[in-house]
Amino acid sequence: MRKTQSLSWRLSWQVGVAQVLAFVLLGAVMCIAFLDRSIGQLPHGTAIDVAEALGYEHGRLRFDPALLPQEFTTQAPHAWALAKDDLGNIAAWGKAPKAFEAWVPIMGELEPTDIKSNVPPFRSATKLIVHHQGGRTLRVLVGGYGGYDLAGAIAFIAIYLAPWVGLPLMVTSVVVIPLVVHRRLKGMNEVARLAAQTDLSRRAKPLEAADVPVEIRPLIDGFNQALQRIWDVSEARDRFLADAAHELRMPIAILTTRVSGLEAGAAKDELMLDVARLQNITEQLLDIQRVDRRIGVFERFDLVAIAQDVAEVTAPLIVANGYEFSWEPPDRAQWVEGDAGAIQRVITCLVQNAIDHGSKQGEIRIVVGPDCSVSVFDQGEGVPSEASSRIFEPFFRLRPSGAGSGLGLYLAAEIVKKHRGVLTVSQPVQGGCCFTMRLPSAGSPISGER
Repeated sequence: MRKTQSLSWRLSWQVGVAQVLAFVLLGAVMCIAFLDRSIGQLPHGTAIDVAEALGYEHGRLRFDPALLPQEFTTQAPHAWALAKDDLGNIAAWGKAPKAFEAWVPIMGELEPTDIKSNVPPFRSATKLIVHHQGGRTLRVLVGGYGGYDLAGAIAFIAIYLAPWVGLPLMVTSVVVIPLVVHRRLKGMNEVARLAAQTDLSRRAKPLEAADVPVEIRPLIDGFNQALQRIWDVSEARDRFLADAAHELRMPIAILTTRVSGLEAGAAKDELMLDVARLQNITEQLLDIQRVDRRIGVFERFDLVAIAQDVAEVTAPLIVANGYEFSWEPPDRAQWVEGDAGAIQRVITCLVQNAIDHGSKQGEIRIVVGPDCSVSVFDQGEGVPSEASSRIFEPFFRLRPSGAGSGLGLYLAAEIVKKHRGVLTVSQPVQGGCCFTMRLPSAGSPISGER
């Protein structure tokens, strides 16, 4: 799966690319302006080369003709140059116009200057540069030679535009824009966190859109509307299940009474087991509603005592179905918090499941661990590995033609989940199957409690 880039990063690099393109376009426009064929200027590189030809001979400042650029000496018959250092020494090459010779006394006061010409062959194009050589500062005035200076245009952009325009744009794109975008989307991060914590099974406060961009609010409003529909459907389903469970209580009670009046035998035992399973599922349906709505305050109780009650009630039924029975409690009480009756029915469901699927042989063990866990072992065929991930799905059965509704383990897992616990299935080394319920510990008992 391809990793998705963050919105702040995508906005930042897109804005950055736009800024770079704008900078390149600006540079291209400036180059075109510099290359206006109706305007000529003295190339900046030529002025630098002329300045490099300066030197001192017997303390006198002079131009070395051998070092002057060839295009300046041979291709420009009217070219000239004047130079003055910070000690007042003056050098000249060629014949400068009198108007520019008048600049010599004040050349030390001038800064770099570029004079363009609009009359071909642009002999009036002149450039004044500041040159440093041998610890001296020289001002060099070059003229009489003009052209189209592409290199000068590029150098101007690199020297003046890049540091003062390009660098701030880059800093803005890399540092400032991500910070601004991240701050603006901070509200979205909070909304995402709250959305991830939303419990679809219980009505809660909708997500707030106050601190998010206006463009995102329709998405949050749509999410809230979907939540409302889910909660409405969930509440309607819960009401139906609760009403159905209540309506089933009376027929089950009547059925239990009638089955109890039958003559003792294998048929009666099987009927009693089926009725007990049906009664347990009905109570589990009600347990889910009670836990969801917190009808009655959760209380601290001893998990060992609850499991022992189940063991005492189910032991005769286990033995009557041809199994051996084993009860293994820990050395001390295991205190948990929740609905004791609901947890008792979960353990009963696990025992009934072991009776149904233990192949009528071997031993059924109830083990309470020191980590607030209850495990029910049987020595039946076990649960295939491909079915272990679906065993807690509603209406799932290992054998479609077998007994059971496929709801018992699903309801048991839901009740355990609502107690912030977990229900798992495994296959012991010695074979068979093991269902384990683990609940969070409620700590040690308070004074006076068992």
